[in-house]
Amino acid sequence: MIKARISGKPLLLCGHSQGGALALAFATQMHRFSGVNEVEVVTFGQPKIGSVGYCRYLDMHGLWPVNRFVNMHDGVTSLPPSQIGYAHCETPSYLWQDGTVTTSERFKFSVFGAWRNHPMEEYVARIESV
Repeated sequence: MIKARISGKPLLLCGHSQGGALALAFATQMHRFSGVNEVEVVTFGQPKIGSVGYCRYLDMHGLWPVNRFVNMHDGVTSLPPSQIGYAHCETPSYLWQDGTVTTSERFKFSVFGAWRNHPMEEYVARIESV
């Protein structure tokens, strides 16, 4: 039903924080249960949502582009901890306060920095400065 309605139409799923995690999870479920592959996912400050096995599933199917934006020092994006099996599947684009964007972090994340760097308004400000 869903595949018939959106077939041939671009579908963009996006979200901030838990909304980003839900966008990625929903895209995965649409592929798994409806065979929908024409999806682009954009997330801002998304926490981890799956295991390394989940990441392998996404890589194996090569389903869609996932654009994950992370404000540098946003501690929410490092949760839940990797030590209990969670992982990010996508390479992030790190947004810096000076308007630069990199694909590698220069410093460790700070959970305490999340209060300053995680709000959507901070993401909007940094994207506008790029």
